[in-house]
Amino acid sequence: MSDTSFLIKAGLAFLVASAWVVVTAITGQRSAKWGGVVAALPSVTAFSLLFIAWTQGGWAASQTAGPLPAGLGAAAIATMAYVRLAGKRGVAASLVGSALAWGIAIFPLLLIKASRDPAPANGLGIFMILVSAVLLPPPPGTDDEVRGQVRGLLIKAPLSGATVAAAVVAAGILGPLAGTVVASFPIILWTSLMVFHTDLGAGALAAMARGFMVGLMGGMVFANASRFLFLNTGVLAAFLVSYAACLATVTLIVLLGGHRDQRWS
Repeated sequence: MSDTSFLIKAGLAFLVASAWVVVTAITGQRSAKWGGVVAALPSVTAFSLLFIAWTQGGWAASQTAGPLPAGLGAAAIATMAYVRLAGKRGVAASLVGSALAWGIAIFPLLLIKASRDPAPANGLGIFMILVSAVLLPPPPGTDDEVRGQVRGLLIKAPLSGATVAAAVVAAGILGPLAGTVVASFPIILWTSLMVFHTDLGAGALAAMARGFMVGLMGGMVFANASRFLFLNTGVLAAFLVSYAACLATVTLIVLLGGHRDQRWS
């Protein structure tokens, strides 16, 4: 891959990540129902696959997408760990605990080759998302407990974008498996969690927690659809149809109330 391609990929990642933090922060401060969902929708994942298909072909993107569900399951574990720790700890401790949980959860994908095949990767990803949903703390009683004003976005958004850009470039240097891991790396989730935790409080995270899981399920739908479509259609069509399938899935779950904890009163 040329130096120009690296710069384009880094630039796209920076812009997408920065914009996504702003969108999720604004959505999160207005709606607990949609804030977590939007924060966990595939952003780096989706645009990483789009760029790989654009520069290396549909086969390369399809190969990268195959193990992604397991990586998204690891992101669910990391999210659950942060939300649980946030109720008792500060931002730094919650982030460290979440990062350790992610490292343990991503371990099978790195060391067990069979877990990278689509069927085992989907099974592992679904299992981790379900476990994470069960272990999440109960949300507060009403949306009123998560109202607040998100501050410092002009600093937080570019920092997030710069981190993602650096990660994407590293993935390009280290190869396909690194690309899969980085594409599912929960940097956007972590940034959103820290923003919500700092400015809206731990109650906001608990209220949005199941939304995070729904967004990650949407990411799995995107990964599976794109794995097939990048091989059989044009790059842009594959991306758009896959993202439409993702959005349709999460919207249906939210409208049916499947993201809400039964303890919500």
